[in-house]
Amino acid sequence: MSQQDLQPRGLYILLFARGDNADAKDDFHWALYLHQDKSNGGKKFHITGSAGKWLAEHGVTKAVLKEFLIVGLIQIANVPEGLEDHIDKKCRSLDSTLNQEGIACRTWLFKVLKLLQAPVDGKIPFPCADLDALEREVKDWGNANLKSAIDNVQPRPVAVSRFCSSDSSV
Repeated sequence: MSQQDLQPRGLYILLFARGDNADAKDDFHWALYLHQDKSNGGKKFHITGSAGKWLAEHGVTKAVLKEFLIVGLIQIANVPEGLEDHIDKKCRSLDSTLNQEGIACRTWLFKVLKLLQAPVDGKIPFPCADLDALEREVKDWGNANLKSAIDNVQPRPVAVSRFCSSDSSV
């Protein structure tokens, strides 16, 4: 799949391999990606570092499928038109709390997703009821695709979550 196949205003979870161990189950770097369009790419939201030393690293990326050690993308929502800035603000809203105990890239991502479940102007940016099921689904999918990421098999896969709805109306 190519970047041209990504959905405009699609919200994706990005998984990255943490090294070259294909047996490292459930051990990924997690990020969110809001796709704009095939020409401009989109915005990647994530934190980097380690416990107590996290840094926010949010910004535009034009070639998300070519990022180093990317396992792939899983689409988790179709963001309603006009809520792109809301997504950006919510992703950045936790930047001052990054170095609290228990924060890691995965836990940060799920805190952001909880914020995105709240309605905005009668629309829900991220209408997913079961975050535990989503997490397990993403980990299982990542485990199944990890070896091909380490081997740099191209193109990288893009999937759609079975647990998250694309219905954004309240």
